[in-house]
Amino acid sequence: QKLARTLDVHRNTLHQHLQINGLAKHFSDITNADIDILVHHYKLGCLDAGLRFVLTSLKSHGLNIQQERVQMSLQRIDPLGHIIQHQTAIQHHIYKAPHSNYVCMAY
Repeated sequence: QKLARTLDVHRNTLHQHLQINGLAKHFSDITNADIDILVHHYKLGCLDAGLRFVLTSLKSHGLNIQQERVQMSLQRIDPLGHIIQHQTAIQHHIYKAPHSNYVCMAY
């Protein structure tokens, strides 16, 4: 997107020209079994790592893998962790104030 803005062309036009010239970004040619191995090794060192952390780690090692494939690997490798991560609820604080914006105005 940044490059497209710099060149003052639409991002789809830029992507099309990159593809024509063989410069388009391609996904890594890797099997699901190999993804599972890599994700398993990463999860051993960082048990609570989620999808974003794993994707970032893989990209830092030069692997560009579809998000859906990594997500499915996480579900295969750590099904319980996946369930727990999606079941965790955020605790919200309940504020009691005499009128709206009172808490913000108090500072």
